[in-house]
Amino acid sequence: MLIFISSKGLSQKGSYRIINKNKTHNISEYKDAIEKADFNRMRFKNKRRKLVFENGPTIELFSAQELIDKGYNIDINKAIDNDELINEYNIWKLSPNGHVIQVIAMDKKINIKK
Repeated sequence: MLIFISSKGLSQKGSYRIINKNKTHNISEYKDAIEKADFNRMRFKNKRRKLVFENGPTIELFSAQELIDKGYNIDINKAIDNDELINEYNIWKLSPNGHVIQVIAMDKKINIKK
């Protein structure tokens, strides 16, 4: 299953940091795509989340509360609860047309808190 992450006019600039380039040759491609994507439903409310791109960088999304404290207009209710289990087997990719894609791993057994 693929999930396409797109933007509705929201800029992600300053809402994440690159913590490892992982031998990424053109980091600006990733920065451009990440800054156009809407990760607000992918971030935790009060803790940071790491996302590893296949053959790309590792980024850290700042928490929704951190962004609110910095003056960003974020709906914290759309963020993930801190204790919610996330399938970290998901793969993040950069598509050929410059969009961020999340590939959901359906063959792994996961426990999701309800």
